[in-house]
Amino acid sequence: MLTQTTGTRGKVRSIWRISFTFVLAGSCLLANSALASDEASTRPVSEIDKLSPSVYLTLAGGFGSIGLVGLVGLTFEVGPVQFGVRASTTSALSILGPPSLQLDEDVSLLAGIFRREGATRFYLSSGVGVATITRRHPKPDQDDTWSIQYDGTDEDVVSIPFQAGVIWDAHFVGIGLAVFANVNSKVKDGGIVLTLHAGKMR
Repeated sequence: MLTQTTGTRGKVRSIWRISFTFVLAGSCLLANSALASDEASTRPVSEIDKLSPSVYLTLAGGFGSIGLVGLVGLTFEVGPVQFGVRASTTSALSILGPPSLQLDEDVSLLAGIFRREGATRFYLSSGVGVATITRRHPKPDQDDTWSIQYDGTDEDVVSIPFQAGVIWDAHFVGIGLAVFANVNSKVKDGGIVLTLHAGKMR
C-alpha cells in the first residue's frame, strides 16, 4: 500500500494530459502538411525545401542515470532551426518489488538547430521546463513486510533540458538515437533513448 503526502498521481495525469494535447495538435498539423505537399509537388526541389516545414511526432524509450525513461514530443522545423515540446518521465528501476523510490517528470519547450544530409538528420537543442521530483520512503516502525506503506514528497523546480541525436527517415517515418539531460537544482539526470518518429519529415 502506498500513501503520499501530496498529489503525485494527479500531477502525473496532468503531465500526460498536456502531452496528449500537443500530440493531438501535432496530428492536425500533419494533416494540413499532407494537403500542402500535394500543391508543392510541381515546384522545383530547392523551392520545396525552402517553403515546406517539417512537423513530426516522437516517441522514445531508454535508460537514464535514474532508471527507465519514457518520452513523447512534437517537433517543428523550418530552415536550419527546430522548435519542440517534450514531456518525459524517468523512474528508478522497480521490477516485482516496492514502488519506484524516485520519479522525475518533466515538461519542456526546446529550440535548436539541425542539419540534414539526405535521409540523415543531426540535431542539437536546449530550452527550459518544469520538473516534478517525487521521492518515496517507507514509513518507520512497520513489521509487516508484505504490506509496506510509503510516504512521498513532491517538489516542482525549473529545469534546463538538453537533447542531441541523429535520425534516419523515409519521408514520413523515422528511427534514431538521442542522448538527453535534465538539469535542475534537485536532480541531474541524463541518458540515451531509442526514438521513433512519424510525420512530415522532409
